[in-house]
Amino acid sequence: MSRALGKRNYIVQKVATYFAQLGFVPTEQTYAKAADRPFGIKIKEINKWAGGWNNLLSLIEKDYPDLWKQAQPQPQIKAKPAAKVASKKEK
Repeated sequence: MSRALGKRNYIVQKVATYFAQLGFVPTEQTYAKAADRPFGIKIKEINKWAGGWNNLLSLIEKDYPDLWKQAQPQPQIKAKPAAKVASKKEK
């Protein structure tokens, strides 16, 4: 494996793990401002090694589908309202 490919895989894996811990995929600007992002992995590094934010997201989805699934927001299951009981009117 070439050094460049190893570095790219390292960045993709670290960022995928970070997204899974967050439970959602932040925007590029939110990631850049996050204080708890993986050490040393800035937007500049992502653009250099992964080819951009959207390419990074597609690499995570392709290479780490289990972490990608954890990073997607879970749909809220709404409780169905109770069915109305028709009352019989007595005359």
